[in-house]
Amino acid sequence: MYDLTDYRHLLRRVKDLNTGDRVFTAAYRWETVTRIEEEERPYAVWVRVFTDLTGQAYAWRLDNHNEVPTVPAYPHPDQARVHVDDHRERIVVFVGTRRPYYRDRGAVVLAEAIHAGRGRGWKVADHAGGGDPVCTTVASKAAAMTLVRHAARAHAQALGLRVHHPEVTR
Repeated sequence: MYDLTDYRHLLRRVKDLNTGDRVFTAAYRWETVTRIEEEERPYAVWVRVFTDLTGQAYAWRLDNHNEVPTVPAYPHPDQARVHVDDHRERIVVFVGTRRPYYRDRGAVVLAEAIHAGRGRGWKVADHAGGGDPVCTTVASKAAAMTLVRHAARAHAQALGLRVHHPEVTR
């Protein structure tokens, strides 16, 4: 049987606390961590923990090796960004939190370029403003990529998001 008075599974070292975590303080109440400051001395072992109930004028001064009952903050989802995914015969611009583009992950396609076939170029469709697509046909993949990247920047600016630039490996 589970013992509700046993809180050992909630113990976490003070040095591992994060903003947003809920801690059980010496005042026998749960408080949300708003700020953490470590002492700026060599080999400092003290940490000042500010909470929502103590405000900015008072902080709990705790040894960073002590353990306190903690409920971790709910992790925030990754920040959504505008991504450009380049596949062999398709380039997709979408809003999402992860790459690559998969239809079942809740991503929304903003623009795409599809290879029309050998000698027929690329068909670029930009869903400007979320409406009907504006279609353009270009001769090369490089021209299609230029149009798609321009569309990605325009969509990102309109949505207030950033364009994700994947790391370049050398």
